[in-house]
Amino acid sequence: MVTFKNTIRTGKQVAFPAAVWVCLIYLLAPSATAQQAPMPVFAPGAGEIRITSDQMVMHTGGNQAEFTGDVHAVQGETSMRSKRLKVFYKSNSGSGVQNEGVKKDSIKKIEASGDVIIDFRQTTARAQKAVYTAEDGVLKLNGSPASLENSESVITGTQIIMHRDTGDLEVKGDSDQQVEAVIKTDIK
Repeated sequence: MVTFKNTIRTGKQVAFPAAVWVCLIYLLAPSATAQQAPMPVFAPGAGEIRITSDQMVMHTGGNQAEFTGDVHAVQGETSMRSKRLKVFYKSNSGSGVQNEGVKKDSIKKIEASGDVIIDFRQTTARAQKAVYTAEDGVLKLNGSPASLENSESVITGTQIIMHRDTGDLEVKGDSDQQVEAVIKTDIK
């Protein structure tokens, strides 16, 4: 499902001609399996995540780590840059991350803020804030504008919601910024 909404102005889904839908489905929809969906989120079991930054503070009581200053996180072909990155860990019967170590299923939520840029599968996502929740596999990009861009299209709005498991994508606008989709075509 790919949905574009302008919830403040019209409260209705935006209608596009069939050719535009075909382009959008080709560019943004998942392939036959959800595991191959073009999602810019770090996946459990997909290899190590390497994070570099100017500073890191581990809050063991709160089960979180905060990276600040020129943050760069990489897993495979997915790369994210931001000014700040917070990683929230699941509580493990009070033992905390420091005793058990970080395991692939121990991440609860990831929040990136400040000029967030995520590069994945020839696509770039930009936002002021990105929040990924592991429990439901949802990534929310917020900002004015939040955008997804590849060599063939650009989609902008105030919020972009991506679902890892289904590949569903929802783009929302508001009274200050409508959803905009630009499909580049070769006219000969």
